[in-house]
Amino acid sequence: MKLIAGLGNPGLTYRDTRHNLGFMAIDGLLKYLDLRLRRDFSCNCLKVKSKFKGIDFVLCKPLLFMNLS
Repeated sequence: MKLIAGLGNPGLTYRDTRHNLGFMAIDGLLKYLDLRLRRDFSCNCLKVKSKFKGIDFVLCKPLLFMNLS
């Protein structure tokens, strides 16, 4: 299993800035793979588990500010 975690800052303050490049990368993968994130309260993140070309993976957006991730 592979983990792809896109770091960024939650909320609107840093939206569409370089501080959220990791979030934007995850958003691009979600669109390409036609997937949707779900909230995981146990690890305070948004994530989805899936498979691509036989490889299991998890896409994750931590809901902590980047410096706290």
